[in-house]
Amino acid sequence: MNEVENEDLVSTLETIVDKFGEEMAPYALGLCQNLAAAFWKCINTAEADDPGALAAVGCLRAISTILESVSRLPHLFEQIEPTLFPIMRRMLTSDGQDVYEEVLEIVSYMTFYSPKISMNMWSLWPLMMEALADGAIDYFPNILVPLDNYMSRSTEHDLNYHG
Repeated sequence: MNEVENEDLVSTLETIVDKFGEEMAPYALGLCQNLAAAFWKCINTAEADDPGALAAVGCLRAISTILESVSRLPHLFEQIEPTLFPIMRRMLTSDGQDVYEEVLEIVSYMTFYSPKISMNMWSLWPLMMEALADGAIDYFPNILVPLDNYMSRSTEHDLNYHG
């Protein structure tokens, strides 16, 4: 994992997670923590055309694959959220335009499979609305999925409080 700048490693990890599905559950949190750390390392050291930027996208895709593989185990999403939340919060701003699609996919998994949408996850709603207002209209189809999750999975109290 410390060599995660190698895009092949991330791709291989993605394939393993995809193949073994729920059997990855005991490793899901640790893998997400390592991928999140590798993502921050890539983001903090990457230049525009640097392979590190590609590795950052690969880290997020691998995280999505892990989330998909454990989708029938909602309790894991509560455990994984604190690791992924800082990535989602920062990358839903203009800092994350290069990885917006991948981050929205993670937000979609987190808002759909978690037993309950947390207050932290609710704090992402205004960021997505701001991004739309600031020109992220190209990502509208990607934003629709988590927005639908917020609306369909929330109670009247949540909608009144956050809407």
